[in-house]
Amino acid sequence: MIKLVAFDLDGTVVDHENRPNRNTLETIEKLIGDGIQCTSISGRSVSKSQHPFEEYTEFAPSLCVGSYNGALALDRSRDGTRRSLHEQRMPEDAFKEIIDLISSEGMNYIYCNLLLSEKGVEVEDYITPRRDETIDDMTVQTATEFVIEPHLTDRIQEGHYSLPPKILICPGRERREVVYEGLKETFGDRLYIEQTDVDRVEAMHPKVSKARALKAICDATGVSLKDSLAIGDGSNDLTMLEAAGVGVLLGNADDRTKLMARNVEHGASFHDNGFAQAIDQFVYGA
Repeated sequence: MIKLVAFDLDGTVVDHENRPNRNTLETIEKLIGDGIQCTSISGRSVSKSQHPFEEYTEFAPSLCVGSYNGALALDRSRDGTRRSLHEQRMPEDAFKEIIDLISSEGMNYIYCNLLLSEKGVEVEDYITPRRDETIDDMTVQTATEFVIEPHLTDRIQEGHYSLPPKILICPGRERREVVYEGLKETFGDRLYIEQTDVDRVEAMHPKVSKARALKAICDATGVSLKDSLAIGDGSNDLTMLEAAGVGVLLGNADDRTKLMARNVEHGASFHDNGFAQAIDQFVYGA
C-alpha cells in the first residue's frame, strides 16, 4: 500500500517554463487529502522547488522537500518552520579544486549559497560570475534570481563562502558531454558528477543521491521505503526510483536513461499526463 509519493519536478510535474498542468496539481491535492505523504525531490533549490506550488496552489506547506539532487531534505512546514532531515555538502578539497579547474578553462558556473538554522533555510542564493545563455534560460525556467559576483572564484578561495550542497557548471550545449566525461575522469569517486538539462553539469558530494533524501523523508514520516512510490524522468532520478517500493520512469526520459533503468516501471510521458496515470495505477489501482 502506497503511503508516500516522491516526485521529480522538471519534466515530471512541471514543464520547461515551470508550469504544472491542472491535472497534476489536482492529483497531488487528492493525495494529500487522502492522507498520503507527498514530497518533491529535485535538483532545484528549496525555494525554486516550492515556487510552482506556492504560485498555483495552497498545499505547498504540506509538501516535504528534497533539493540539490538529494543533498538536502526538509520536513513539511510546521508553523513556518521546516526542520532539516538530511544535509550533505561538497567536500572542501574537491570543491576548491573543481572551482579552480572550471575557472581556468573559462567556464561559467553557479555556486549554491545555503545557510540553515533550526528554523530551516535562512539564506539561499544562486551566485554566478557572469550572465550567459544558461543563466538566462534558468531565469525563465525556474524564475531564479541570480546574484552576479565577478570575483566569485577569488572570494571562494579566500574562504568568504561556505561549502555548498552543489555547484552547477555551464559549458553550454556543444561542450557539455565532453566536460561531463572529463570531470568524471578527473574526480572519480571524490565527487558525484551528473548531467542536467541540455547544457549543464552538476557536482556534489560523492554520496549524494535522491535515494538518500527519500530514505530520510520516509524515516521522518514513519513510512517504509517499500510503501513509497517515486516518479521521475531523468538519470538523476534512478536511485530513488530503484530505492522506492515502486519506481516509475516517465516516457519522456531520454534513451540513455531508459537503458540505465533497472527494476522500474515505464510510464507515459509528461505531456500525456504520465504523473497522474502513475498515481491512478499504483496508488488507486485504477
